[in-house]
Amino acid sequence: MKLPNGRPIQTGWEPVAYFLQGMAFGEAEADVLCGVIGAGDSLRDMTDEEVKGEDIWSYCCRHPIAYDLYKAVAEDGEPWLDLPIPPTVPAANRDVAKTDNAPPPEEVIPPDVEHATAIDNAIAAAPDPKTVTSEAAAAMAAGSKNRIAELRLAATRVGEAAYKPPYNEYKRLHGIWTPMVARAERKEKELNTAILSFREVERKKAMAAAAEAARLQREQDEANERAAQRAIARGDAEMPPPVVEAAPALPPATAPVQPTYGTRKIKEEVKKFAVIEDWVKVFAHFQNDADLRARLEKLATDAIRAGAEVPGATHREGLI
Repeated sequence: MKLPNGRPIQTGWEPVAYFLQGMAFGEAEADVLCGVIGAGDSLRDMTDEEVKGEDIWSYCCRHPIAYDLYKAVAEDGEPWLDLPIPPTVPAANRDVAKTDNAPPPEEVIPPDVEHATAIDNAIAAAPDPKTVTSEAAAAMAAGSKNRIAELRLAATRVGEAAYKPPYNEYKRLHGIWTPMVARAERKEKELNTAILSFREVERKKAMAAAAEAARLQREQDEANERAAQRAIARGDAEMPPPVVEAAPALPPATAPVQPTYGTRKIKEEVKKFAVIEDWVKVFAHFQNDADLRARLEKLATDAIRAGAEVPGATHREGLI
């Protein structure tokens, strides 16, 4: 509808559906673009010119809807979900208020919701990738892709205008505070590594001393046993074991490091670390790991694209 000055006004919506004729009627080739407009008794086919017309095609592309919504409106007679409910007619036995003839208040939709809805509708209206099996279907898929990209770029512009100022301020403050924190963390790790390295040396010394004490005790016990067996063989009375120098005492268990300041303790936890002696065997053990295979495939692809040859790999050419 248009006003007397020729300016159009929106009075409602009409559902429009575009489809490929072959897809709709099960033909082998799907290369005829068709369309219908309206709902119920007002449903009519659009001519070839209407379907390809720049105005209606561009307008419909800017307002995509999901198939479920189209079916509900065009086939099931349900109302559009985004149309406002008409205001209640004032009762005849009361005075007419100033607001009776006022237009209904427009719902304020947040920009992020508006852009997200438009993007989601465009995604829902996009063709199934599995149906891209002809030039016409590929053209429609390319159109949907361009429409989604258009909405994405629009959302990017609006979003950046909203979040870039606080984000830039965040980065400024982040640049002031994080360097000092990073310096402190580096020094903490350096000191922690030094302490654990020292404690590891002391732990190995204690283990070596314990092993030596056990060896000396074992040799002493074996010597005493041999002397007792010789005495029994000669028929002599069993003599007390010879007095030997006592084995060195085991070093006392090391106590936790007691900081001279603060209450934070040094965490000493004995862990296991792999020491790889045969890389080939280790690779054979993990060769079915998905992450490892993906990493190797990327390394091989990068090397081949750089002009190198990778033993055990060939290459193919393609768009994807």
